Amino acid sequence: MSSHKQIESLLKQNEKNQRNQEESIEIIKRKTGVVKRTDNPIDTSIEVEEATKINYDPIDTPDELDEKLKQERVENEGLGPKVR
Repeated sequence: MSSHKQIESLLKQNEKNQRNQEESIEIIKRKTGVVKRTDNPIDTSIEVEEATKINYDPIDTPDELDEKLKQERVENEGLGPKVR
């Protein structure tokens, strides 16, 4: 009987871990700009479609990719580098 309870406990813990992992993946996607957060699920497909248009060099290091994302956000906000 004890092993049955252990199995149930492990299954519950596994489900919890999977939910946490999925939530973490979504948070990472939002923070990296892959998918924007939205309260309207209808808009999600449009945002994902827009995100897939971004073409990053696959050999970029995480730091280089982060810098490109920051630069792109700055340019998209109209706050890009000023030409003198």
